[in-house]
Amino acid sequence: MACCSVFIAPPVAACAQGAGELLPGELPIDFGDRLVYPARAPTVSDVVRSVESGSPSTIAVVKIHSNDDNHYAPTWSPDGKSLAFLRSDLTLGTRKVVVQGAGATSTTYYDDRTSFEDLAAWSSGRRGMLTFDSTNEPTGGHNIHQATVGSRPQRITSGSGVIDFPSMHAGVNHNYLVFRRDRELYLAVYEPGTTDPISLDSIGEGEEAQSSSHGKFLAVVRRTELGNVYRLEIRELLGSREKLLHKTQDVIIRNPRFSPDDTLIAFHSRRIKQNDWGLWVVPVNGSSPAREVVSNVRVQEDFRHVGPSWSPKSRGLWYFANENNQAHYPLRFFDFSSNRTVELNYPTKITTASEAAINPNPERPVIVFAGHSGKPRDVMAILMSRSP
Repeated sequence: MACCSVFIAPPVAACAQGAGELLPGELPIDFGDRLVYPARAPTVSDVVRSVESGSPSTIAVVKIHSNDDNHYAPTWSPDGKSLAFLRSDLTLGTRKVVVQGAGATSTTYYDDRTSFEDLAAWSSGRRGMLTFDSTNEPTGGHNIHQATVGSRPQRITSGSGVIDFPSMHAGVNHNYLVFRRDRELYLAVYEPGTTDPISLDSIGEGEEAQSSSHGKFLAVVRRTELGNVYRLEIRELLGSREKLLHKTQDVIIRNPRFSPDDTLIAFHSRRIKQNDWGLWVVPVNGSSPAREVVSNVRVQEDFRHVGPSWSPKSRGLWYFANENNQAHYPLRFFDFSSNRTVELNYPTKITTASEAAINPNPERPVIVFAGHSGKPRDVMAILMSRSP
């Protein structure tokens, strides 16, 4: 099952109380069996009323992808026109990367019965490159593969050891890939469309690294095993200078993500011996200490590549609160201007929701996530009245 409605720019769904009276000549919007909420098809009048209400509100919830498999970790391309996610075949025990562009059917890159894929992430920069970890090769080794919507994937790393945690910036003249081999981080530089790097350099031991939105910096998480010391550092992409932004002991730092305007870094953190994750932010320039903005955040620890979800205009962060009410987790937005949270309602029959991702285009107010409304785990979308 696929739904292309979430790729349309204006809101196209119903008000929270269901469809209203049809005006002369007005037709309801048809989602077919993909509509999860509300119970009846919406009208254009419903949409207008919801948009005019001011604050963000849920206009509809639809299933993007649903079959007998489980789906995880949906993520938007930088232009908000394509979607990638993971699909697990419960019978074969495999996991595949699936991608869908606007107006297109979904594509499984490697449709074999044995290889395993993970850590699908879109590049920053002008070209929407998708990178992921895959074992699709004769040796079964873990390597990084790249693809664009409509193209065949290509393996772009080689060598021994487990190679994972890709983060790419697609620049004007070159692509810059950061990845981890075992416990060491590397920076590889490619000419667009090629698979062999023109340079490959170690940037030291580390847990993970993420490129900034504009490709000037890396957010690097390093760990000293002796004493369990974690450090969040900012590093020049094409240099060697680093600056310490945050340091902890016996407290995990993971999933650093630059805000779209590259002024802040958000990350998840928790004590090693506890399970309560917090959502933290720190200025890129180090002008003030890191601070926890939200506590008790739901984090899927199996998906290390899923980080905090920034609003398109860097005004706040979307997250699922780890407040379990019969496996239904609240979806909330933390607003930096007011230091307050706003809750976005969705049906309580949707359970175990996680991995929220807001469309990066403010004209496309859609949040995708993974959750259950039946036995399999589906990719769903909340169409909102507006994006904060």
